[in-house]
Amino acid sequence: MAKTGIGMVGGAIVNIAILAAVQFWFDEQLAGSISVGLLAVATITAVHFFRTGRASVFAQATIWASAASAIVIHVLLGGYEWSGGYVMWGISNVALAASYLPRRTTSVMTGIYVIAATAFAFLETTFQSWRERPDPGLATAISIQIFIASVAFVAPALLLMRDRIFEERTKSRNLMLNILPVEIADRLQEKPGVIAERHDHCSILFADLVGFTPHSKTIEPEELVAELNVIFTRFDKIVAVSGGEKIKTIGDGYMAAFGVPADMEDHAVAACRTAIGFIESMADLNEELATSFELRVGLAAGPSVAGVIGESKFAYDIWSDAVILASRLESSAEPGQILVSEDVSKLAAGEFSFQALGSVALKGAGSTSVFALHPGG
Repeated sequence: MAKTGIGMVGGAIVNIAILAAVQFWFDEQLAGSISVGLLAVATITAVHFFRTGRASVFAQATIWASAASAIVIHVLLGGYEWSGGYVMWGISNVALAASYLPRRTTSVMTGIYVIAATAFAFLETTFQSWRERPDPGLATAISIQIFIASVAFVAPALLLMRDRIFEERTKSRNLMLNILPVEIADRLQEKPGVIAERHDHCSILFADLVGFTPHSKTIEPEELVAELNVIFTRFDKIVAVSGGEKIKTIGDGYMAAFGVPADMEDHAVAACRTAIGFIESMADLNEELATSFELRVGLAAGPSVAGVIGESKFAYDIWSDAVILASRLESSAEPGQILVSEDVSKLAAGEFSFQALGSVALKGAGSTSVFALHPGG
């Protein structure tokens, strides 16, 4: 995009210089002097652009000066017929404006040219009455130069706008990937709208930092957020390696899903592996952060509904009995303990060993068979 900008700036200066030379050649001293003034403005601001890489000064000064000079010279040369349609030089200016200036500024400039071009069509006779007819060669030379200049500017401007659209789409996609799974982000970009899917085979993980709330009262907000960032970034990597999907963080709590949104045959095994990774990572994290946190983890498996809610602020979330059960298991676990539902213990029995803890009354879930997964088991 930088090369395209440099090309357009250089092209603008060259074309202004040629137009000035044409006007002097045909003895249009006043019009030529105005073009020389425009050339000076363009050259000075171009030097600033080449030194800093910022095109805003060049764009604002040169484009507006060029717009004004195009209208004035068009009148001085006698209108469309005698000037070769000089005011159509504005096509190039509008192209430049669309590439470098805010949308509102571009709209104003476009409006000025539309109004001027329309009004001048009715004032042709008036303009011609103010002066003698110039050499017919002037109109031909200007028409050729304006055509070349317009093509030279419009093509790079379109390329620049294409590059900017691509950059904006890339930024938009990256932002969406920060809050949505890849599959969901792709679907929303292709076809915005409500997304809701049922997943019959998935596992849900909830994890919570024990001791974080009292600890948060003893440190500065910046330190608090920095610590959470380190911990949850490590968890993100563990989830990604296991093939799961981070759903959200709630305070010092962390939620992930496996088998959502993409199907996963061994979702329960992946969830157990992730839970163990979380527990084991806490030793290194505590040493790195000089803290003494412990982790409670709850796992449950079962059908779930997942989807995107919100319009201005997207959120990908999951709803099911398994989500409620995993949350209740986490809150019932002891520090350093991983509690799982009976479904998870059966699905992952070939990979891990579980200790039956009997039936436990869980809020919102009733009497539930609970199993403990030991990190070393």
